[in-house]
Amino acid sequence: MTMDELDNIIISELELDGRKPFTEIAKKLNLSEGTIRKRVEKLVKEGKIKFTVIITTKIGFSAIVMIKTSPQMKTSSIVESIKKIKEVKEVYEVAGDADIIVRISCNNAEEFNEIIDEIRSIPNVLETKTYTILKISYPR
Repeated sequence: MTMDELDNIIISELELDGRKPFTEIAKKLNLSEGTIRKRVEKLVKEGKIKFTVIITTKIGFSAIVMIKTSPQMKTSSIVESIKKIKEVKEVYEVAGDADIIVRISCNNAEEFNEIIDEIRSIPNVLETKTYTILKISYPR
């Protein structure tokens, strides 16, 4: 088993349960806990994985926003502006009908409207489409 394969297996285990003890992963793979811990520390240090919390109950207001941008502008520069908005939790550069997709979590619809206005004021943002999240049915 190469280290790349081992990294992928460890990542798969952590995707299923990010709080799974390293001892359980080590036992399953017939390795030492120290080996697993060092591999995870290395993956975190290299920025290949990061641990986060997914809120599975309805707290405040959450939505997905699809953003179309001007083809004359690099999407990466628009993403940099979007990332400065603290309520933005995830940003994806995508191909398709939209150029950028963001997930936003905030306190209420009024606050969300202000955030959308802020995104629309970013130069070269042409259009936004909002999809309100009613329920998270399958969090990972």
